[in-house]
Amino acid sequence: MGGQTAIEVGNRKQLFIDRRFIEREHGITLRVNPPVKAETIALRPEKPWEVMRTGDYTTVIEDGGVYRMWYDAFVGLDRYQEVPRALAYAESTDGIEWKRVNVNLFDWRGHRENNIVMPGGDGCVMRDPNGKPDERYKAVVAIFANSLWPESQGAHWDLSGGAVYLCTSPDGIRWKRVDQPASPMFHDSQNNLLWDDRIGRYVAYLRTHERGRTVGRIELDDPTQTPWPFRKPPADVKPNEHGLYLCATHGEYDIALATDEMDPPDTDVQTCPIVKYPWAQDVYLGLCALYRHYSETQPGVFRNDGPNDIHLVVSRDGATWTRPQRKAYIGLGPLGGWDAGCAWPILGMIRRGDEILQYYSGTSHTHGDYTPETVGQGGVRAVRQRLDGFVSADADYHGGALVTPLLRFDGSKLVLNVDAGATGFLKVEILDEADRPIEGFSLKDAVEIDRNQIAAEAAWSSGKNVGQLAGRPVRLRFSGRGFRLFAFQFEQS
Repeated sequence: MGGQTAIEVGNRKQLFIDRRFIEREHGITLRVNPPVKAETIALRPEKPWEVMRTGDYTTVIEDGGVYRMWYDAFVGLDRYQEVPRALAYAESTDGIEWKRVNVNLFDWRGHRENNIVMPGGDGCVMRDPNGKPDERYKAVVAIFANSLWPESQGAHWDLSGGAVYLCTSPDGIRWKRVDQPASPMFHDSQNNLLWDDRIGRYVAYLRTHERGRTVGRIELDDPTQTPWPFRKPPADVKPNEHGLYLCATHGEYDIALATDEMDPPDTDVQTCPIVKYPWAQDVYLGLCALYRHYSETQPGVFRNDGPNDIHLVVSRDGATWTRPQRKAYIGLGPLGGWDAGCAWPILGMIRRGDEILQYYSGTSHTHGDYTPETVGQGGVRAVRQRLDGFVSADADYHGGALVTPLLRFDGSKLVLNVDAGATGFLKVEILDEADRPIEGFSLKDAVEIDRNQIAAEAAWSSGKNVGQLAGRPVRLRFSGRGFRLFAFQFEQS
């Protein structure tokens, strides 16, 4: 332990999404905490421009007190060939119930009153904190060229190949396309772009195909400067007749997410929208749809069919990812239900007080099972998560303890997000660089914390204040029984 450099936590919140703050432990398990599905199923397919399904590649943000959603309205390739899908718009006052907003921009087969903002568009939206007024919103989209939306002319996307484009907007409603593709590759999935304030750059996550379906990552200084640079040129892939490449399969992008030998055979990453969690330090979260392909030998199915559900992936830098537990974060519903076949993750989250709302869309059918009986049975649903509650360091009824690495903090009080229930408890001891209890902050001085608290303040019977330790390297020792510890933060009183 000698010579260890202290982690500078300052007064920023720290989450137990991984073992970064666990130097040693006994009786502690990191557990993923699945959210609770809301009762309401919103935006069921009920309009002519979304008869196949709603959801898929969808974004939710809070924007100046307004909850906004851009969702994939899917008609189906065999229903209206010119515009098989569109990006549509909805708003909500509570994040649970969503209403379509008529924007009256395009005439959809005689329907002018509709919520379509991007005919032929298919992708995810971000609100750029650095964007110019006319480029405040950005979207990474695949575009089916069509006669309704002039900006789509010259774009190309179909099953023979395609490209993804950057579109910009002043308001999230009226969109323009950057002429040159962002990437001339066939990124068939939920591609997303974010501003990473930790590194001061934009980061794009794109579908790649190096080991089945994977997620590639690229850093950008200015996403409007297209095409985006490859890590290595796609020299081994021949372009199609449109000059576009089929798939990113040969190292064109750094691979951020892929399945591994611990996953079932014939399973890959279908989609994974990624956010940088704004209410803690260095926390990146991804909702990763794992797609298990049915075997070709199964009667009545083909290779691109099978179910997918949603797993949580976490990162400290947005580049290296781990799965805290190999279990579904948002699972499938009961067989026969609206979300029994596939659960599709939605980009974004909303904070309401001490609750986080995340989202998914569902279908009753599996990935490739497009039958008349399964058309129009999907929808969008919120899931409720405790603030910071994605992963916790848990001690069972027999007890456990963990010790952090050396930390250096600012502040005069220590606040914990913890659930100990009625029969559990948690105590905090503070240790010096030599791993010795600091007088007045020892385990015997620690006051028990019980029940379920988002912001429980640690206290000691000595009456001492942690402010006297600010700036000094210390370790925290959390011990007790029957607790779930989600986060800690030093704050000013």
